[in-house]
Amino acid sequence: MKPTLRVLLVEDCEDDYAITRALLSKSVSTVFTLDWVRNVDEALEWICRREHDVYLVDFQLGRDTGLELIAQARERDQSGPFILLTGMRDSELDLKALHTGAADYLPKDGLAHRLLERTIHFSIEREALVGSLQSRVRQLTTLWELADAFEYHGDKNEVCETVCRVVPRAFPARSRPQVSVHVGDKVHGEPPSGVEVMRKSFRVEEEKEGRVVLWSEDPSFDRDAFREEYGEFLDFVSHNLTQTMKRLDLTRQLQLIELGVRQARDSIMITDALLDAPGPRIVYANAASQELTGYRPEELIGNSPRILQGPKTDRSLLANLRQTMEEGNTFQGVTINYHKDGTEFVNELRVMPIRDNDGIVMNWMAIQRDVTEETQLRDMLRDREEQLRQSQKMEAVGCLAGGIAHDFNNLLTGISGFTRLLLSGESNEAKQHDLNQVLELSDRASELTSQLLAFSRKQTIKPKVIKPNHVLEESTKLLRRLIRENVELRMSLGEDVGHVKFDPGQFHQVVVNLAVNASDAMPDGGMLKIVTEKLEQTIGDPAGSRQITRQSVQLIVSDTGVGMDEETTKRIFEPFFTSKEKGRGTGLGLATVYGIVKQHGANITVSSLPGQGTTFKVIFPRVDEPETATEKEPSPEKISLAGTTILIVEDEGAVREVAERMLKESGATVLTASMPSEALALCVEQEPDLLLSDVVLPEMSGRQLYLRLLQLFPSLRVFYMSGYTDEVFGSDGMVDDDIPIIQKPFDAQQLRSRISALLRSPSAV
Repeated sequence: MKPTLRVLLVEDCEDDYAITRALLSKSVSTVFTLDWVRNVDEALEWICRREHDVYLVDFQLGRDTGLELIAQARERDQSGPFILLTGMRDSELDLKALHTGAADYLPKDGLAHRLLERTIHFSIEREALVGSLQSRVRQLTTLWELADAFEYHGDKNEVCETVCRVVPRAFPARSRPQVSVHVGDKVHGEPPSGVEVMRKSFRVEEEKEGRVVLWSEDPSFDRDAFREEYGEFLDFVSHNLTQTMKRLDLTRQLQLIELGVRQARDSIMITDALLDAPGPRIVYANAASQELTGYRPEELIGNSPRILQGPKTDRSLLANLRQTMEEGNTFQGVTINYHKDGTEFVNELRVMPIRDNDGIVMNWMAIQRDVTEETQLRDMLRDREEQLRQSQKMEAVGCLAGGIAHDFNNLLTGISGFTRLLLSGESNEAKQHDLNQVLELSDRASELTSQLLAFSRKQTIKPKVIKPNHVLEESTKLLRRLIRENVELRMSLGEDVGHVKFDPGQFHQVVVNLAVNASDAMPDGGMLKIVTEKLEQTIGDPAGSRQITRQSVQLIVSDTGVGMDEETTKRIFEPFFTSKEKGRGTGLGLATVYGIVKQHGANITVSSLPGQGTTFKVIFPRVDEPETATEKEPSPEKISLAGTTILIVEDEGAVREVAERMLKESGATVLTASMPSEALALCVEQEPDLLLSDVVLPEMSGRQLYLRLLQLFPSLRVFYMSGYTDEVFGSDGMVDDDIPIIQKPFDAQQLRSRISALLRSPSAV
C-alpha cells in the first residue's frame, strides 16, 4: 500500500493550484491529498491544527508574502516542513527563505512532478531530523541546568521548584505539558483541580521519592506519543531527583550531627584507631573542648589525648581504658586531668568505638565533662552528712548528759547543801578542812555537768542585754592569770560596737575557754589577740524581694600558735575530741563553747593553718536594747523568810531535806512532799505562799503541778529547781526572765536570796 501524505497549498492563484494538483497526482509511490487556502489568515488557522505533513507556500500572497506566513507559524511554534514556491529565480531569496524556516525553495517555472515529490519527501525527513535534534538539544540543556540544581542546591524545595520550572523547557512549546514533583507526601507544582494527569508517573520503580508527574490542560495532548518520545528522559530526571533527595536527607542528617557535636556542651574529641605506640591522635575536637581543656581545637588536632594527663591522673584507670579499647568496648570513668594552664579538673569521660559497615573500628570518640563542681558538691554533701551524723551523736550524748546531770546534780545538791550546813555550825579545825575539801569537789563536779549541758545545749540560760566590751574589760585580769606568762595578751575593743543578748556568765565562759585554748597552743609563747568590731551583713529577704542589712557584733580570738591541719580543724568542735596530749584535755572545752554560742543564736567559725596560728570568730546578733541592770542580792544577814509558808516538792530525798533545812534556818514554815499527789493532799489543810518544785517529777511536771495549785490558790508563787530544762522549757534551754528558776546544785545563800527577791517583787509569776 502506498503511503498517504496530506499537503496544504497556500496559493492565491487558482491556475497555480491546478498545476500543483496535477503534478502531485502523477506520483506513483505516494498518495497526496491536497487542501488549498488562498491567504495567510486561513493558512495559519490550518497550520495550527497540525493536520498536514507538508506545507507548500507561494511567495506572493496578495499584500503578504510566504516568508511572513512561515515566520508567523514558527513564532507560534508550529513545525513544518514549509516549501516556498516562487516564480522568481533569486539566490538571495533562497537564502532568506531558508533563514526564515523554510525547508526548501522551488521555482514554479519548469517544476516537474518528480522534483516536487522528491523535495516533499526530503523536506519531511529533514524536518523530522531537525526536530529530533532540537528535542535532544532541549533535553541536554535541561539536564545541564538540572545537574547544577541536583549538585549544588542544598534545599529540597529549591530542587523541586527548579525541576518544575526547568523540565517543561525540554518539550516543544506547541505541546508543552506542565510538571509536578512528588516528594513523600508533598507535591510541588500541583495541577489545578479537575485536570487529568498522565496515568504513568515517571520514576524509578523501587524508589519511594522523586516522582515526576506530567499534566496538561490541552485536551488534544497525545499522552502516549509523548510518553514514547520523552519517557527515557523523564525516568532519568526522576532517578536523579530521587538520588538528590536522598543526598539532601543524608546531608541534612550529617549537618544536624555536626551541629549537635559542634554545639554540644560536653567536649567531644575523635581520634584515629591506632592503639600501638605512640597511640591514637586527635583528628577532631569541638568548641566545648577548648572550654574544658584550655586548648584550641586546632591545638588539640594532631596531638595525643595524653596532653591532658598529669601527676594526679589515675594510672589504673588509664590501664583499664586501654584494655577496654583493645577489646573494642565502651569505657566510662572519672579521673584528674589538667588544663592548658596546668590547673586540675575532674574529668568524667566516656570513650566509645566508631565502626564502619563491616564492624571495623575506624575511630574512637571521647565525650568528656568537667565535674569538678559536682564532685565538690558531693564531697560537701558527704561532709554535711557526716556533720549530721555527728550532730545526731551529739544529740544522743546530750540526752545522756542531761539525764546524768539531773541525777548527778541532785546528789551534788545534797552533798554541798549538807556540807555548807555543817560548815555553818561549830566544828573543830580538821573537820572544817575535810568539809571544805568535800565542798570544793562538789563545786568541780558541778562545773563538769555544766560543761556537759553546755555542749549539748540543755543547760538553763538567762540571756541579758550586755556590752561585750564591758565583760571583756572586767575579765582582763582573770585572763592574764589564766594564760601562760610568755603569752602576750592584746585587746582591741572597737568603739560603739553595741549590745548583744547573752548570758553574762556564759559569755565570760566562752572568752575564757577560747583564751585558755589559745594559750595552750603557744607553748613557746606568742600573742593572744582579742578583738571586737561592728559587722554589717547583707542577706536576701526570704520573700526574695529585697536585700536586708543585718547588724552584728564580731568577737575575734586569734593566736600565733602551732595551728591545726584541715582534718583537725574539721573536728575541733566535736565533743571529747582534743588535739592536746593525753591527760591534758577533756575534749569538752571547745564543744562547750560551740554549744553555748549556738544556744544563744550566735555563730562561730574557725580558721587555721599548721604553724600559722588559729583564729576563732564569734558573730552575735546586735540588739538595740538598753543594757540589763545588775540585780543586787541582799546580804546574808538581811535575808529572813519568817511568816512565809513554802511547799517543797522534790523526789530526791537529799535535795528535799537540804532545801528544807536551808529555808527553815531563814525562818520559813516548810511543807515537803516527794510526789505531786502528796503536795496536793498537804494543801487541803494549809495554804502555801510559794511552791519550790523540781522541774522533772513523777506523775506530772513541776509546771503542771503549779498550774493545778494555781486554780486553788490564785496568789501562789512558784520557784523551780532544775538540773536541766529540756523536758519543760524547750530544747534550747532558754528561760524567760519572768520564770524564776535556780540551777542545781545551789547553796543556802543563793536559794534564800532568790526566794526573798521573788517574794518582794510586786507581781506573782
